[in-house]
Amino acid sequence: GIVSLLGLCIPLAGIICGIIAIILAVMAKKEGSTDGKQKAGMILGIIGIVISIIMWIVNAVILAGSGVVRGHASKELTEFATKLKIPVINTMMAKGVIPFDNPYSMWTIGIPQKDYQNKIMEEADLVIAVGYDIVEYAPAKWNPEGKIDIVHVDMRPAHINKLYQPEVEVVGDIADALVQIGRRTSRR
Repeated sequence: GIVSLLGLCIPLAGIICGIIAIILAVMAKKEGSTDGKQKAGMILGIIGIVISIIMWIVNAVILAGSGVVRGHASKELTEFATKLKIPVINTMMAKGVIPFDNPYSMWTIGIPQKDYQNKIMEEADLVIAVGYDIVEYAPAKWNPEGKIDIVHVDMRPAHINKLYQPEVEVVGDIADALVQIGRRTSRR
């Protein structure tokens, strides 16, 4: 009915607005603009797309890596996960990035196999990889068929492989990216 249609239109509108912002930023760059507006437009466009993806997905999970530690973004990650009600699984190199007693902390993935963290990853429609690098926990272990959608948030671009191909990358300050996305997003 109408609710389903609105549920479809709102995320699509965010994606369309994000794409328009990116196109305008590229056009400004081609016209020789050097005042930073094109970069800001590009970033807002990407964030708009990420927001739409997060709102659309039912079974999202955050995979936190060591970049969260290096980026001093533990507080922002905890606030992001709590506000959006998204469980956080951390790699061995990111232990402690979210307090273990936080209701969205699902602790560390890795050893042993087929623990509850692995079950959460198996059920995921979307993995928001925050500060994650593929060397920390191989994508083959959590995305063996390459069917999980991925949003990559890190200080560096993703290292792409057959099983780690993000739909969207937010490259920059991790803490700021989480704040900007969280500020504009809500989930039921």
